[in-house]
Amino acid sequence: MRGITEASTGALKLALYRELPAAAQTAYAELQELLDAAAACLVNLPDPARYGLQKLLVAAERGPRHAKYNKDISQALSLIDWHLQRAPTLLLDAWEDLAGRGTGWVLRARQSLKAAPAAQRELVLRFEQAASLK
Repeated sequence: MRGITEASTGALKLALYRELPAAAQTAYAELQELLDAAAACLVNLPDPARYGLQKLLVAAERGPRHAKYNKDISQALSLIDWHLQRAPTLLLDAWEDLAGRGTGWVLRARQSLKAAPAAQRELVLRFEQAASLK
């Protein structure tokens, strides 16, 4: 990001850190020690259920001529399958959020679901049934 230096990032972290309750400051310090010892860093990752549904939107926006179209749908279906088996509530919550953003979002997601390979049709039907899409 332009204009953000290591020093200003450190100052921001310190300012945010000071706003934390004492117990959270202790937990944060312990986590930071572990990360430093492991030569690791903390990253933010998207929620997998929401990410899977977002891949449906991306595929629809790219269109079937785009090189990543089939890959986007495949990744979306893999995450949908995982969530249907292990965490269906998270997936359905993510779908409700997507649907709440408007009919255009739903139409694009469903467009990508319709483009799923024939071998994945059963998975798509399970998702549609779980999300009450039919």
